[in-house]
Amino acid sequence: MKHLTYCSLMLAVAVSAASAVADEATEQRRTPVVRAVEKCGPTVVNIFTARVTVERDPFFFNLPDVFRQNLPREFFERRMVSRSLGSGVLVHEEGYIVTNAHVVQQSGEIRVVLADKREFQAALVSADLDNDLAIIKISDAKPLPCAQLGTSGDLMIGETVIAIGNPLGYSNTVSAGIISALDRKLEFASGVSYQGLIQTDAAINPGNSGGALVNINGEVIGINVAIRSDAEGLGFAIPVDHVRENLVRLLGFRNFERLRFGAALAEERSKSAAGEWRFTLRVREVEDDSPAARGGLKVGDTLLAVEDHAVASLIDFETVLLKHAAGDEIPLKVRRDKDEKLLKVTFGKAHKPDGVALARARLGLHVGPLTSELIKKFNTAVDFGVIVLGVEGDGPGAAAGFRAGDIIIQANTHRLAGPDDLGLVLAVPAEGAKVVLHVVRGRYAVGVAVPLRGKPEMRR
Repeated sequence: MKHLTYCSLMLAVAVSAASAVADEATEQRRTPVVRAVEKCGPTVVNIFTARVTVERDPFFFNLPDVFRQNLPREFFERRMVSRSLGSGVLVHEEGYIVTNAHVVQQSGEIRVVLADKREFQAALVSADLDNDLAIIKISDAKPLPCAQLGTSGDLMIGETVIAIGNPLGYSNTVSAGIISALDRKLEFASGVSYQGLIQTDAAINPGNSGGALVNINGEVIGINVAIRSDAEGLGFAIPVDHVRENLVRLLGFRNFERLRFGAALAEERSKSAAGEWRFTLRVREVEDDSPAARGGLKVGDTLLAVEDHAVASLIDFETVLLKHAAGDEIPLKVRRDKDEKLLKVTFGKAHKPDGVALARARLGLHVGPLTSELIKKFNTAVDFGVIVLGVEGDGPGAAAGFRAGDIIIQANTHRLAGPDDLGLVLAVPAEGAKVVLHVVRGRYAVGVAVPLRGKPEMRR
């Protein structure tokens, strides 16, 4: 019996030793690239979109309804579904995903598949066609994995990078390479151009758009955006610092809910002992007699948390505040010198820009609310939006082909109920930036990108 026990013990020791050797061998194979993929891979999603369009035979446009009422709709209408695919990166645990605007542009349905194969329907939050960035959102009962955003301010030509995405529909594909060049400019025949891009030789194919370009620490340093169809080994990504700036603007609660906070925050960066970037939020400006000033916030304070949510970046800050409205009292935890303080700030309501004045100043369009009388006068097919009453001959609107009677129903991703909604969109972009206006003329609808003249009314 003792002999049997001794043999069993020796067998267990041998098995344990073999397992340790196997674990050590596996660990030796876990290269920095493998560790970076393990860290960032779960945050990269696959995006599938569908858009339904209806083509009508022009022969039937002017026929009275009596000639069409007994015909099957498919006789004079043809529904077509166009599908596309792309990638995205989870940037917040509440389900906010950054991707390219061209991936989700004009999509009727957006489906997201996570790395763990779970599927979600996503909603478009906001999009910026000029910078080809968009935010979509999914919802889950539990916090979702989110990527660690690095910085593109210290990139080195020749350093190892990893592209993660959904190329050609092959989900969760990883390719590795190096940074080939920085600050590249890319122009397309359609008039679209990108500037300040990261160039990489990591394999990027259609479907990678919106996916992550990751450094060896598993930090996102760029969002993959394009390839040259006439060359191999040339891929491009939007630098993450540029992505950060635009995500803050796209998430900006002051732009959508017209809340007034009254303080400007700045991200400060530092490196950990392991070489990873860390971010903190510092108050750099407080407006006099603003909600922030009345709540006790001071220049130099470090913002640690909003409500019970720790914040380390402007994206964290804006995301928490998306759920609030004017009049809400929000607890803020700050560090001042070496002490932590709990402050309470009650958001105010910012003024609404004058949409009629801004449309005239920035577009050269005279607009007004769409009334029942104007609907009847212009025989328009919609009952909401902003109507064009006149066009200045030397304005951007005239150059884009606007005329009296046109109905603007959407600006960028915002549906317009009236001129004030249009004013919210026109108040922020810089001079020369383009706003995509969706216009109905009679029975036809079209989207047109119009460059803005004049300075913005509000800072971002």
